[in-house]
Amino acid sequence: MTKNEYHYIINTLENLGFWVYILSLQRVPTFSYLSPDFLKVVGYSEDQIRTPLFWSKIVHPEDRDLLTQRDKQLIQSINCTTYYRIISKNGQIFWVSERTTPILREGKVIRIVGAIRDITEATRVQEALKESEARFRVALQNAPIAVFQQDLELRYTWLYKPQIVRNPEEAIGKTDYDIFPYEDASVSTALKKRILDTGEPVRGEFKVTKNGETHYFDLTGEPLRDASGKIIGINCATMDVTKYKTLESKLRESEARFRSIFENAAVGIALLDETGQLIMANEAFCRFFGFPKEDPSKLEIFDFFQQLVFSPEVFSLKETDKLGIEKPFLLKDGQLVWGRLSISLVKDADNSPQYILVCEDVTKRKQAELALEKSQRLLQRITDSTPTLIYILDIKEGKCTYVNSTAAAFWGKLGIAIAEKIHPEDQKNWREFLLRLASAEDEEIIETCFQIMNTKGEWRVLRSWNMVFNRTKDGEVCEILVSSIDDTEYQNALQEIKKYEQQLIGLASEISIVEERERRRIASALHDSVGQTLAMARMQLRVAQKSIKQRDLYKKLDQVCDFLAEAINQTRSLAIELSPPILQELGFEAAIDWLVNQMNNRHGMSIRLEKEANGDFNLNFEVTVLLYQAVRELLFNVLKHAQVKTAKVLITRNGGTIKVSVTDSGVGFELKKIENTFNPEGFGLFSIRERLKYSGGKMEIESTIGRGTNVEISIPVEPRRQKIVKNS
Repeated sequence: MTKNEYHYIINTLENLGFWVYILSLQRVPTFSYLSPDFLKVVGYSEDQIRTPLFWSKIVHPEDRDLLTQRDKQLIQSINCTTYYRIISKNGQIFWVSERTTPILREGKVIRIVGAIRDITEATRVQEALKESEARFRVALQNAPIAVFQQDLELRYTWLYKPQIVRNPEEAIGKTDYDIFPYEDASVSTALKKRILDTGEPVRGEFKVTKNGETHYFDLTGEPLRDASGKIIGINCATMDVTKYKTLESKLRESEARFRSIFENAAVGIALLDETGQLIMANEAFCRFFGFPKEDPSKLEIFDFFQQLVFSPEVFSLKETDKLGIEKPFLLKDGQLVWGRLSISLVKDADNSPQYILVCEDVTKRKQAELALEKSQRLLQRITDSTPTLIYILDIKEGKCTYVNSTAAAFWGKLGIAIAEKIHPEDQKNWREFLLRLASAEDEEIIETCFQIMNTKGEWRVLRSWNMVFNRTKDGEVCEILVSSIDDTEYQNALQEIKKYEQQLIGLASEISIVEERERRRIASALHDSVGQTLAMARMQLRVAQKSIKQRDLYKKLDQVCDFLAEAINQTRSLAIELSPPILQELGFEAAIDWLVNQMNNRHGMSIRLEKEANGDFNLNFEVTVLLYQAVRELLFNVLKHAQVKTAKVLITRNGGTIKVSVTDSGVGFELKKIENTFNPEGFGLFSIRERLKYSGGKMEIESTIGRGTNVEISIPVEPRRQKIVKNS
């Protein structure tokens, strides 16, 4: 090749962007030619880079072994293509592609011609492409996406990450009809044919049912073209959207449920925008406010709603907050209704605030509350107008939680500790009352009476009626309702009555003794004066009768004597009945013997007298008279009321007490009906009992209708009269 031909080739290569060099291998290897553009790029002069040794210094250290391998091939007369990096004088790195050709003479390499091309940009693009492909593969590997290609007959030619078959080989060369059920394949094939028919990208969904499971796929496809732009198939990607379809189905069901709940809710529900305008409302909301259901969004909303959403309370709401208010509304028809509103903040898709307004119709409840308030005011007026103390007592704290005006005047104020106001003498009773409350029934009423100090520092007697008012969750009594009356005057009056009663009983006892003494005096007068006078008159009449000769007059005087004798006998009997001499002369035992005989003889009774053997029945006159009168009254009660003629009198003594019992088997009586009665015509059971009580004795009665009566009297031999204590 001539020198001109060399220059032509060099110029042609340099015009094509190559850097050309010629290395001569005679004696000392030197560059006989270096492209000026190459020298400009590396920044060295031709003199600095003339020898191959310096050339090796501008090659990147990691690529120098590549040049060693190249040189070995060149010596063997082999053409080489080598890719390596060079470093310019200013440190810039270039990727180059070098094509070297050995020139031979007589079979020996005499020079080397090299053509170098800067491939830095191409290498960068290639590396970026590799990186992009790597990222794409990683994305595909981790994404639920299958990528595939099909030819014009829609047979699979390439498949990556198959979703229906287990591996790509099962699908290559097959169509959807070979893999899917026919109905499913018809849908997927129709989508793909649209790509071929229109030459445009297509997106659609299809499903595949296999092995009893249905999967849904989202397909995106576009035409596959050759270099000339001719369609030779399709490129497609599918994503398994079964999970999303399931969620979408559940979402639709949830929306349907929400819509059903929203429309059929018993409370009104509405959605307001940030200006207070109504977006949507259910029927209950429209019915409450009198709106037509057809299109509530076009209605003129109450100013209240605008004021509501711009109020500081609503304006500062967070999505987790809720605001509740109750408010009356006057409807267009003049009806006043009450609504309980609950406002919550939500955000729409544009993050703009909206408000959910829930309205509950509480008109009836509010009316009931107003009626209850009216009733409570009336009840308060009633309780405040009564002189009775009415209060609720917390028994745990011992303090009042409610008092009427009367109780407030007595206690002074709420919260006072009542237990501290109870008289020391009643503290034990108070504790017993609290113990009794622990087992009290709800309807049980417990009556109490305590001395309690009022606000004036006075001890007052409160008679109270207590019942359970409230219990804890565990069922323990925690509050009681109490109504009390100030019983102080009544108790004082009762004490006075008891004192007068004792005085009257004592007076009656004294009167009884005086009466007995007067009976004795009258009996003595009848016996000693009247009786003796009548006897003397009869004796004198008998003496005078002896001197009478006239038979008629004698008979008349004889009749007068008989009348006088009868008068004497009646006087003696009356004297004995008024005061049996035996009661004073022989004592109680003999007097009872005489009384029993008298009842048996004069009234036809059969009374059996039993006495304790060796009993000492010597009593003082007061006890003797009391017991005698009591036994006589009881025996006459048997005669008049028992409807029997038999009875038994038993007299015993136990230490310092003497007992007398009178028993019959008559008709009996109801004790409650008679024990508190007083018979003004007789001594009476009441009088007997009170007289005995006054003298320290007692009377016990047992009686059953149809089975008789037993009355037992006991009294100390020496009577202990009750002391009368004056009320302070």
